[in-house]
Amino acid sequence: MPHDINVTRNPPCAIPAPELPASQAERNDRNRLTHALRADDWPMFEALMADDDTVWTVEDRHENGQNCLHIAITSGSYSIASNLAQFANEFDVDLINVEDQFGYTPIMYAAESPIDNPELVDTLIKNGAHAGLPRAVKSAAERGHTEITRRLVASMPREEASKALAEVLQHDENQSDPNAAKLLISLGVDATVALEYAGTKYWLDAAKALVLLGAKGSDALVLMATQSPAARSATVARSVTTSGRRALIQTGSDVTTALTTLAKRPKSELNSLGLSRLIATDELVSKQTGDTKPSSATAALLRLADSGDIAAMLVLAEQMDSGQLGCDELAKSGNVDALRALASAGLVTLQRTLERAAHTRNFAAAKTLINTGMSTSTLLHDMWSNSQRRKDPDRFEAIKLLIAAGADASALPNGLSAEIELRKEKISDLSPTEKNVALLSAAINGDTTEAAMLLEREADIADALKQLSGADDLNGIRTLIKAGKAAPATLIDRVLAGDMDGARALTRALDVSTEALIHLIKNGESALARRFIPDLTNGREALVEAAQRNDGHLARTLIDLGADGPGALLSLLETKYREEAARLAAWGVNIHKTMALAVSNDSVIDERDLITMGADLSIALMHAIEADDSQAAEKLLRAGGVPAGQKALLALAADDTVPAAVKRARVATLVGMQVDTDGLLEQFISDKKIPQLQALIDLGVPTDRLLMELGKQGNRIDARTLIMAGADIATAMATLLHDREQNAVTVLGVALAGAREEIIAEQRRDATGTSIQT
Repeated sequence: MPHDINVTRNPPCAIPAPELPASQAERNDRNRLTHALRADDWPMFEALMADDDTVWTVEDRHENGQNCLHIAITSGSYSIASNLAQFANEFDVDLINVEDQFGYTPIMYAAESPIDNPELVDTLIKNGAHAGLPRAVKSAAERGHTEITRRLVASMPREEASKALAEVLQHDENQSDPNAAKLLISLGVDATVALEYAGTKYWLDAAKALVLLGAKGSDALVLMATQSPAARSATVARSVTTSGRRALIQTGSDVTTALTTLAKRPKSELNSLGLSRLIATDELVSKQTGDTKPSSATAALLRLADSGDIAAMLVLAEQMDSGQLGCDELAKSGNVDALRALASAGLVTLQRTLERAAHTRNFAAAKTLINTGMSTSTLLHDMWSNSQRRKDPDRFEAIKLLIAAGADASALPNGLSAEIELRKEKISDLSPTEKNVALLSAAINGDTTEAAMLLEREADIADALKQLSGADDLNGIRTLIKAGKAAPATLIDRVLAGDMDGARALTRALDVSTEALIHLIKNGESALARRFIPDLTNGREALVEAAQRNDGHLARTLIDLGADGPGALLSLLETKYREEAARLAAWGVNIHKTMALAVSNDSVIDERDLITMGADLSIALMHAIEADDSQAAEKLLRAGGVPAGQKALLALAADDTVPAAVKRARVATLVGMQVDTDGLLEQFISDKKIPQLQALIDLGVPTDRLLMELGKQGNRIDARTLIMAGADIATAMATLLHDREQNAVTVLGVALAGAREEIIAEQRRDATGTSIQT
């Protein structure tokens, strides 16, 4: 039913229209009742009740099936309504929970009243109102009735209030005004419970908006995945279905965090089932939507491994396909413990991973795998046989790399191992300078095995990096990284040594700045981390990582260091990591700058998502102007219309932190974009806001056009006010004379004279100490 109750009920607040009374006495009583209701005259109404108790009973129905309490509230007779509610409760007559033919109870009409009237709502609740509360809270929130909404929320069961929150967002088809939802959340309504409810209903609009507003989608996913069948049958509202989980995943809930949360719980059949459910649903959504995001399960496993929680990692891995276990990434990161645990649990065989490491010449990854204690002799024998049969030099080089990394070469001809050992001895005999020369040569030639043996024998990677940092070809640096020197540690060493050229070259070859930056902050070395931003990185990827890890401390530190928050937030939205994006907004990333960036970049995101999160088009417009991005500014002005331009102008005028010259330049930009300045000036004149009027004129807002219009209208009073505030009377008069608008010239002349007289009078009052405001 439409919210505008004064239209839909012809009107609903109509005074009772019963069947025609059979007698004049009854007619008179009805007239008195009508008068009492119109005048909100409780004594008269009470007297009528004393004469005839059917006036207020539940059986006494009027137009549209309403009782007298309905009518009192919709008529604005709040005194009668309050007294009647108390009277009905005292005499055990339930007027309060009766529905009219529209399905509305009195408290639902109270929530839709034109004013925020918490006293009436308090009275209704105190006297037993309970029917229609969810619909009432929705109506009150949509109208911005903060106090009514507060009372209703406090009187409702937690889950009912959350359902109302979901309904508010589901029925806001244009996502144009999330303020009702924000009001409910600010009053303590649980957005996560609302999200779970929206999921079970498959309300995608509501679910997406709730995630953007900060609902913990990961928590809702955990609840949905682990609810037992018994609980599900007992509580229909929390029925856990694949479609419910799918709705939450589709709309951007954080599956990775949900999986890590479940994996860390005590091992049980229900939690294991929850993990398998979530993994299966996530894969289903990815297939249906064509999503190319990395596997959430793999990301969760790598996160657990990185944190050292091997037990939780194994719980998760047991529910995953062996191809998802991220062994390549674990090997590259040097995580021996995680790989050893996976292999010991029989969840993975590492031979194929080791072979890939060898063929890609990744000595560091190969050494990590070999250090797990895995058997390597059979793999080496098979690789040797294939290389001999196919005369494949690539395989032969891969075998040499594995032998150098410590693989068991006992099944191979003795000459191979001897060759490697001999080379190691020769390297040991080289001088430091010779080792460095050899390392540079190996890097340039792409010989990872040779570079690895040199680095193990104390060749100086810094010297090689210095030599390679100016080269356009970065393969030499990549060879050094693959040879086994941990790239993040090397990067940190270069920054500490002041070798920023070497550090930049390293990040160009393989961007490990994010990993290094996070490592420094985690270890409390923020001062050193500050040297990374912006010289080596803008910090965007580190912020994305912080949001995905749900690490508020890391994110806030990065923001303080100057990391690109808007870029990170936009990146998350573009890849549909909405829960993670909402975290960044909550941690202080500027949502308005993000909107300006999205428009500037022609981003694929739905800009209404940012509006739901709190972006203001007028503020985004100012950010675009500050960035001298005229294209984005024009787009934002078109999107926001007249209000956005005027709000931006007012905000700029009121901002004391911006130098006057900069303000004038930005005002000129807004004027050039055809912002409606005349409308703003007219409003200030009408409201007698003279200081604001003067401030705009001082900043260069044009006034001649408005002055001429006022002259043509014969409005000398407003023209005089505008002239006294500093309007450009000379240009207006000159233009009117040119256009032969003599009458308008005369009006402005009179206005000018009046302004002069007013100014002289003001000066005289000042001189005598009786200054008053203009």
